Amino acid sequence: MKNRPLSPHLKVYSAQFTSIFSIFHRISGSFLYMLLVCYLFYFHIYQFLFNYSLTYVFVANFLSLTLVNLNCFAIFITGIFYFHALNGFRHLYLDRFCGLYFPFVDSSGIFIACTVVFLTCLSMIF
Repeated sequence: MKNRPLSPHLKVYSAQFTSIFSIFHRISGSFLYMLLVCYLFYFHIYQFLFNYSLTYVFVANFLSLTLVNLNCFAIFITGIFYFHALNGFRHLYLDRFCGLYFPFVDSSGIFIACTVVFLTCLSMIF
């Protein structure tokens, strides 16, 4: 018996730019949702469940991270937010059956990627 792959169809197709963006759109939405839940818990609900001194200790420990780590985290979150927002507008536009020809779909994906990088770099300056 020959050594045949179990699923040969997976190697035939390469990943498309738009499918990768769709997957990352779902991942970024889940990440932003979990970030919101953590924010609400730690900075709002945590104050009411425990006393304010514990909240102060938590915030002081969080802010004691190095400035480089906080800046990298802020840049990462900003990039994810811009990607999710711009790709969401792109999905809404494509859901209206506008621009469904291949050159537009590919060029709009590249435009979103370049715009996310540009806006993230612009946010770093200000």
